[in-house]
Amino acid sequence: MAKASNQSNKQPRLSAVLAMLWRTFRRDAFDDYRPELHYMRGPGPKWHTKHSSVAADTTPSLANTAAA
Repeated sequence: MAKASNQSNKQPRLSAVLAMLWRTFRRDAFDDYRPELHYMRGPGPKWHTKHSSVAADTTPSLANTAAA
């Protein structure tokens, strides 16, 4: 009789197995991860601030082209 109770402790209970299957199914079927919400859509404000002074320096002005 003691061996039968030891063997039943080693096997997972049916309710635990069903709960695990249900959680796995719900996670896979109703996954709320949407990668399109996490992708960058372009340079941000820090990039624009950093590169705006460089772009202004390299752009020829109309006054310089008219003098030449």
